[in-house]
Amino acid sequence: MFIYYVIIVLAVIAFAGQFAFTKKFESSIKQTTTTTLIMVIITSAFGSLMYFIISGFVVEFTWFSFLLATILAVIMIPYYMIGIKVLSYGSLAIYSMFMMLGGMLVPFFYGVFFRNEVLTVGKILGTVILTLCIVLQAILQSTCEENSNKKNKTIFFILCLLIFFINGATGVIANLHQNG
Repeated sequence: MFIYYVIIVLAVIAFAGQFAFTKKFESSIKQTTTTTLIMVIITSAFGSLMYFIISGFVVEFTWFSFLLATILAVIMIPYYMIGIKVLSYGSLAIYSMFMMLGGMLVPFFYGVFFRNEVLTVGKILGTVILTLCIVLQAILQSTCEENSNKKNKTIFFILCLLIFFINGATGVIANLHQNG
């Protein structure tokens, strides 16, 4: 049981580290498509190496897994590029909220519509309350920021919506892979 807490703590540290690295990269390097792609390649190579080590230097896959991995790789390119760009327009907290909400709601609706999961009043109420709280928090925080103009806020929220759906799509792909 203790190991699960350790894994959760390590995941939180890695998640925070990813954002810190992204922010540091953004502030120290002039953002261009090339520099963003280089960062994506470096972080992906590092992640691949970590998975290779964790798997005991053994890689096995099916063609279905290979297809889903290819789709995920294509999805992750705009995910990382938007992740770099969005932080120059707005708050990391709001971005994270949209990302997490997408990671929860898109797979939830996928399960309801395509996996015949039971939709209950509690699930509907929880989804509505969660969505309203996060959107309200994002609106309130964005109105408190004086130094951003309306155009930047619009771009920021469009990018947040894209991240919402892209992050949700990664959950759907994971579910497809688990349930074949």
